[in-house]
Amino acid sequence: MKCFNMDESHSFADFREIIAKMRQECPWDRAQTLSSLLPCLFDEMAETAAGVHIYEKTGDAENLCEELGDLLMVILLESRIAEEKGLFSLEDVIEGISRKMIRRHPHVFGCGFVDENGELVRKWDEIKRLEKAGKTEEQILRGKEAVRAAEEEIGGYFAQEKEIPQSSVRGIGYLSV
Repeated sequence: MKCFNMDESHSFADFREIIAKMRQECPWDRAQTLSSLLPCLFDEMAETAAGVHIYEKTGDAENLCEELGDLLMVILLESRIAEEKGLFSLEDVIEGISRKMIRRHPHVFGCGFVDENGELVRKWDEIKRLEKAGKTEEQILRGKEAVRAAEEEIGGYFAQEKEIPQSSVRGIGYLSV
């Protein structure tokens, strides 16, 4: 594994290696699980939201950049743990979200669902309905229960720990089955 220096410029590939090295050599990072990182994920999500608000009020994006980096670190750490468990890789995450965004943006990626005024003909709800069509009722129910549990956990966590802007709490609704 490469030796990293803080004074060098780092790529996304370097960052992935840094996360892997942290998992191998740092006792705290090695001890983390998908579940144990949830408080970190919630914190970084709230701090990112705060960074957006700071930027909007001051025009200073430095804090937002830092908080997005912290959030990205948690996401990569969660992905690394999942990969170690044989669940999926970061490439799988990227492939899945790329396909979803292309599917949900037919007006952008040339799938022909725009009318003569440039209006999106197929709405997100219709696209999501079609995505769910291949899932069993049990899968959909389990997914909805997981979203409700996440909403409750996030709401309870932030009620105890810190305030979070309502827009961020509502954002959990974007977790879809």
